[in-house]
Amino acid sequence: MVVMAQAMTSSSASAKTGRSASVAQAGGGGGDCPGRDAAGISIPDQGRWLASALRGHYNYYAVPDNGASLRGFRWRVTRHWLRALRRRSQRTRRLNWKRMDRLADRWLPQPRILHP
Repeated sequence: MVVMAQAMTSSSASAKTGRSASVAQAGGGGGDCPGRDAAGISIPDQGRWLASALRGHYNYYAVPDNGASLRGFRWRVTRHWLRALRRRSQRTRRLNWKRMDRLADRWLPQPRILHP
């Protein structure tokens, strides 16, 4: 009886959201990625996660003659992070580019060529 009730709640969750039951029960489906649920995550936690993602990107793409692309990627990550942080509050004037540059310098690693 309990298994049937769990199956019914799983199927109703997937019918309402269009997602599988396991994704609906997990509350997202983005894995470790904060995604849209990042509104409740602290800035240091977001910074650590983004730094880890950038290091992985740099480890793969840091080949000679790709420095400009890596700098552009870091800038775009910073821009998206700024927009996500501004979305958390209606008081967006506090988070300007000057403060965002300080956050990016604190948390996001600078690109450097790793492979010869």
